Amino acid sequence: MWKYINRLVKDEKITLILTTHYMEEADFLCDRIGIIDKGMIIALDSPTQLKEQLGGEIIEMELANKHVDKEDIGRVLKQCNFVRKVELDTKNGNVLIYVDDASHNLPAILKILDKTNSAEVESVELRSPTLNDVFLKFAQRHVTKKQGQDEDEDDSEGGFMEKYAQYGNKQESYRIRIR
Repeated sequence: MWKYINRLVKDEKITLILTTHYMEEADFLCDRIGIIDKGMIIALDSPTQLKEQLGGEIIEMELANKHVDKEDIGRVLKQCNFVRKVELDTKNGNVLIYVDDASHNLPAILKILDKTNSAEVESVELRSPTLNDVFLKFAQRHVTKKQGQDEDEDDSEGGFMEKYAQYGNKQESYRIRIR
């Protein structure tokens, strides 16, 4: 399917509007992407520009001590001129560090963390930002358990009509224009 769409766009010079929830598909096929959340365009640019707006490559660290003061670590790391942003991933408790040239600057970050006695690094993942990261940044939400829902409360949906009635309340969409 992707080859066919690319052929239409490049060979036939056709402009297509593609609606998808698959970020990899949007990244591969589109030269311009609009992200819509709750009916409003919250981001519009090329895939590359959208990912660059996140602020560099991402270093995700899992710390051995889950109770360490991650805000203190953020303050220390933000003093480095190559660190653009430090966030706490509330879903899994990891520290996300947005940096320039992650592979080059990782040793310096590890040295700094080694000096803070309680910040023992258990694992490190280096990655470039994805369009999924872009959506989460712009929509400013993560998939979490509904607020106020009891642990034992059933979160399953009912039949077709209930799903249909709830569809407009739960769905995010990505509208993408291909040239």
